[in-house]
Amino acid sequence: MDEKNEILDTIDSGWLSTGPKTFLFEEKVKEYLGDPELEVIPISSCTAGLHVQLLAAGVGHGDEVITTPLTFCATINTILYAGAKPVLVDIDPVTFSIDLNKLESVITPRTKAVVPVYYAGQAIDHDSLKAITDKYGIYILADAAHAMGAKYKEKFCGTYEDAASFSFYATKNFTTGEGGLITTKNKDWSARMRRMLSNGINKDAWMRYSENGTWYYEVSMLGYKYNFTDIQAAFGLHQLKKIDDFNRLRRELSAVYDAELQGLEYLKTPSEIKDVYHIKHLYPIVLNTDKLKISRETVISRLKERNIGCSVHYVPINFHPYYRESLGINPGDFPVSDGIYKGLISLPLYTKLDPEMLKKISANLREICETNLA
Repeated sequence: MDEKNEILDTIDSGWLSTGPKTFLFEEKVKEYLGDPELEVIPISSCTAGLHVQLLAAGVGHGDEVITTPLTFCATINTILYAGAKPVLVDIDPVTFSIDLNKLESVITPRTKAVVPVYYAGQAIDHDSLKAITDKYGIYILADAAHAMGAKYKEKFCGTYEDAASFSFYATKNFTTGEGGLITTKNKDWSARMRRMLSNGINKDAWMRYSENGTWYYEVSMLGYKYNFTDIQAAFGLHQLKKIDDFNRLRRELSAVYDAELQGLEYLKTPSEIKDVYHIKHLYPIVLNTDKLKISRETVISRLKERNIGCSVHYVPINFHPYYRESLGINPGDFPVSDGIYKGLISLPLYTKLDPEMLKKISANLREICETNLA
């Protein structure tokens, strides 16, 4: 109800687009992240954030940007939007994020940045990544879509990279329906990104149309329509008060799955590495299909027959026709990612579930698998 009342107040205020509540939201997020030096930029989506943080870093034609094949297509699309070439590195079999042991082998003089993906809400080993990027003088521009509230060594994701973009899509731990956020400590980048998200105009609508504004504006650079709105901010102001509880509850629910499913020979449960606070946006299991007579698709179908809806995060980039043709990649190119994908299932995980529901889901999964052991 808090979100609903705030949205109604926004409607009554007469200001729906970027305005006072967006700026208040920005300040409240900055307070939450606890770093006064941080620039916080609400934006229309994480996709938009990934795009403009690349542009702010000067990524363009002829450059290469390294990321992982086990990600949503937006990670790759935004690199292509910038005119750069995506270079993929296989994933770590524990975290499902980029394998840092393989990173240096693909760095070239054209490499401008690395986009680590904080898969399922878990930060990566930032110290090890930073040692590599410092050695070669390349940027860390994180895809933190899953990671609002996640931490590495007690620091929030988004406070220690060159830039990071978060998603506030409807399914995320923290949501504004649609929307996202960029964080950076680079003041020049921040100024450029703020102009880019408003069509390159040097004054946003609030500054022009508020009581003390002026009608005159100038376009100082190529920009986009990527602005955040006060309607979204109204929702976010109250989600921000709840995010820690949401993340804690997801961790508690994940622990129920762990207790129900760990130690089974036919599946692997997710792992949490040291020095991180994992916010459990997803609960991805990996079936050992060599131990089963049925496929991953059949397991999902049989769970669906029992009103248990599952998904897969994600179809790897090298399995999509567009990227196979445009990037010259194919299934089989990334053995770890490809192998995990073969058995990958995201089990239901959201805050309206309770432990008994998760025990029931787990029991159904075990029954389906154990009646079809190879």
